[in-house]
Amino acid sequence: MWNRVIGAIIVLFAITYMAESLRIPRGTIAQPGPGFFPILVSLLLISVAICFMVSAIKAPRSHQERLQAPARRRVISVIAALCGFCLLLPVAGYPLAAFALVGVMLWQLGASWAGVISISLASAAVSYYVFTAILGVPLPGGIFG
Repeated sequence: MWNRVIGAIIVLFAITYMAESLRIPRGTIAQPGPGFFPILVSLLLISVAICFMVSAIKAPRSHQERLQAPARRRVISVIAALCGFCLLLPVAGYPLAAFALVGVMLWQLGASWAGVISISLASAAVSYYVFTAILGVPLPGGIFG
């Protein structure tokens, strides 16, 4: 039952995300604007959530298992990292907030510290460059701008 509820919550979140994304200039397929990617993400999220709900409805009760403690801790830490990202973004800026978010997620997946630091640094730098320089999306720079 919880899988159906979680799927419905994700669908509601994705619809809200899409509604907010529609307020951003979309551009065209040839010249995508800053709102183009968020709309695609919301469509993908809605599709995945609906598939998740359908599989939860079709699955017999015996196949629906509860998360074990380690998996539950990972889910809670990722949710906490996303909340931390939202709180850190206006204060520290996108590069540091993205570095911390990716770092926590990689650490929870069991990556080495060298991997956590290098991949977090690269993903924060590349995504900041793509969004600001290529797509023209203004992101808070924090200490970097």
